[in-house]
Amino acid sequence: MENADTIPLVYLPLKIGGKEYNFVFVDMPGEIYNGDSKGLDFISNKRAILKSADVVWCFIEPSMIDRRYRNVNIEPKEESADRQLSDLTHILDIVYTEKIPACIIVTQSDLIDKYDSKYGLYRPEINVMEDYLRDNTLDLTKTNEFVDDTKKFIDQMTNFSLSIEGVFDGFSMFAAASYGFDVSNQVILSNNKIHPSMVELPLLWTLAKLNLIETTKVRTDTVLFGLGGVKEKAEIVTDSNEFYVGK
Repeated sequence: MENADTIPLVYLPLKIGGKEYNFVFVDMPGEIYNGDSKGLDFISNKRAILKSADVVWCFIEPSMIDRRYRNVNIEPKEESADRQLSDLTHILDIVYTEKIPACIIVTQSDLIDKYDSKYGLYRPEINVMEDYLRDNTLDLTKTNEFVDDTKKFIDQMTNFSLSIEGVFDGFSMFAAASYGFDVSNQVILSNNKIHPSMVELPLLWTLAKLNLIETTKVRTDTVLFGLGGVKEKAEIVTDSNEFYVGK
């Protein structure tokens, strides 16, 4: 933690609507958020850029929600999930005195599906850029359906949402898998093809939350005249609270 050079700054230039934007992702290790003053001192002295963030992405392992989903090839953390969550929210609450949006991302959704497929969070067959983004507009109705499915998994840890309420301006929840298999197993890593799942959706949500791309939400009306039926209409989202599953 003493060497800031070991914490990468990832630069991502994007051209959106004829304008160029430079995004900087600061990949902070979980040890920074261990609840003591050393983490805060490190942020202030060596990664003060964090205090200027527009959005927080918070990655959590499935085992933090339920230890059944622990990767048996990785040494488990000694601290309890409740303690990890408490330390994390404590540090974030101090760093971000001005509340900003947060994107909670559950990693290794393939591992969740392996042990319990009822949540259906591992979806490698989905092309996010085609199914969720149309004419550079994010389909928030479809996005929030996946958010709700993710929240059902996270709600297994009964105090999770309650613990982060008030820490951020608001938050949404996603599940993703970068590889689709256990990368700690070198044999599997060398022989398997990568099957990522839903990795683009948190970024699209972030772009929409920052008003860099438009967002629509489908409104369904019941038609009472004539033969009756259902009429759907896509409306531009203007209420920022529509992006959040919690505040």
